[in-house]
Amino acid sequence: MSLLRDILVIDDEPTITQAVVKICSAEGMTIAAADHASEALRCLEESKFRLVLCDIMMHGLDGFQFLEELARRGIQTPVVMMTGYSTVEIAVKSLSSTGAVDYIPKPFTADELLTVIRRSLRCGMLLDKDDLAGLPRNKSMSYVSCPANY
Repeated sequence: MSLLRDILVIDDEPTITQAVVKICSAEGMTIAAADHASEALRCLEESKFRLVLCDIMMHGLDGFQFLEELARRGIQTPVVMMTGYSTVEIAVKSLSSTGAVDYIPKPFTADELLTVIRRSLRCGMLLDKDDLAGLPRNKSMSYVSCPANY
């Protein structure tokens, strides 16, 4: 892995990848785009990314299968799942059973996208600190529940 980039976006809708590239580039982030999971896996072999934005519904490997393949290969890059088919069930599956660090429904605004990206990059930095400290990386994140009277 020779090149460090900020973000890899994977989506089979060119409008989405173009929008993400434009928004992130305007914020000074380095970004690469892939239109399917197989191409994204090749990108991850060639470069290291701080974050992956991945559509759930794609031809070939879908987003959930892509996450499984990342785990199989030992790639621990944080992933944000994106979908135009946003339901609570998909959001919960994205975050709880697949190892994604966040989820964003499409369509999204530039502000929504940048908020998710910044939060996820921060999460990735915290996970990297745990790795450096020798702490085991769990496949799921722990959540602190709200007080009963909230």
